[in-house]
Amino acid sequence: MNKELILMIVSLVSFVVITLILIFSKILKRETIVPFHDDELIKTNINENENSQLFYTFGETRKYVVKYILNTSEENKFVICNYKEVYKKIGFFIECFDKNKKLIKSYYYRDLNPIKNSSRIIPIDKRTCYTNIVISFVNDEVINNDIYLTLCNSKKNIFSSLFGFDIFCLLYTLRYFMFAYINPEYSEVLFDSNLGWFSIVIALIIGILAFIFSNICITKRNSKNKVGGIIDYDFN
Repeated sequence: MNKELILMIVSLVSFVVITLILIFSKILKRETIVPFHDDELIKTNINENENSQLFYTFGETRKYVVKYILNTSEENKFVICNYKEVYKKIGFFIECFDKNKKLIKSYYYRDLNPIKNSSRIIPIDKRTCYTNIVISFVNDEVINNDIYLTLCNSKKNIFSSLFGFDIFCLLYTLRYFMFAYINPEYSEVLFDSNLGWFSIVIALIIGILAFIFSNICITKRNSKNKVGGIIDYDFN
């Protein structure tokens, strides 16, 4: 077994192991500042096609967003919020929890020009069983900048380093197959040629760029949603 084959096997195994670590690890999991709260249910409307539940919000949020409707149908789920008044602008977080009250996703909604005292349709994850609304800002007053604890730099760097090295291992493995199987007669010559070394340098550069790109994406990561249209809903 030659040196290049051994290095390829090591790279391939490393790629598989690191990929599994990145997929199943919780390195980037951020803890929420606001714990789950059972919102007060006002009423439930059930028909053949959908189920609508009207809730009161809780805590400081209720000063600005009084109620919200959680609508469930076979096709989708969405939230509509009822404001205390028509504001110049308002923003809030929508925390989505599964049936075990585990946070699965959060959305950041900004209404910069409300035309009425309720939000647009806000689509949410279909797995959602419970929701909490957490106020972010109203007009020029900021109440909560974020609902998550800041992810420490060490976790970001660990994840980005693993991602960058993972990309390098993948490219190194592909390099071996390209040289060994596309042109097997000259593979040994290609491995030791300038082209062989140049391909390693390129793989290393791409790995470094992957590290930088990953770090930037993690830093800028924020959950935002696509907002639907406006419907009239009776919040009484």
